[in-house]
Amino acid sequence: MKKSGELICALAITAMLAACGPATATPEPFIEPDYLIEQLIPPLEAPEGAQQLGGGGGGGPNGMGVGAFFISDLTIGEVHQHYYEQLEEAGWRFISEQDSENEMITFWELSDKDGAAWSGKLEVVFSPPDFPDTYKVDVMILLPR
Repeated sequence: MKKSGELICALAITAMLAACGPATATPEPFIEPDYLIEQLIPPLEAPEGAQQLGGGGGGGPNGMGVGAFFISDLTIGEVHQHYYEQLEEAGWRFISEQDSENEMITFWELSDKDGAAWSGKLEVVFSPPDFPDTYKVDVMILLPR
């Protein structure tokens, strides 16, 4: 069985490729979805003991994101810290934070292999409206400007 981080990445690639469909023109600059997944968004592990309910990803001309829903006994702060540490270990640099009772968002900067600066966002939401007693975690990146 695949680890949850590998599953999220596999689902994201599948969703991105399905959404692309046949292309009539290639926008500039064209970035391969596999590059975004493999080089910029690290494989993320769910917290130990979490029960994953689903996940996926997608992208467009300005960036992409991956996300998952899961049930956990951890607090929102503990869940956020779990993913924060993984992004930091992967070389993402913390910029700022916004939080409320049921949502924590951190903004990041990361660099690709050519040194271009990308913007990143980690969002953890406890009990999104359609999924009571669950967490929704999203990691997003935007193309450099």
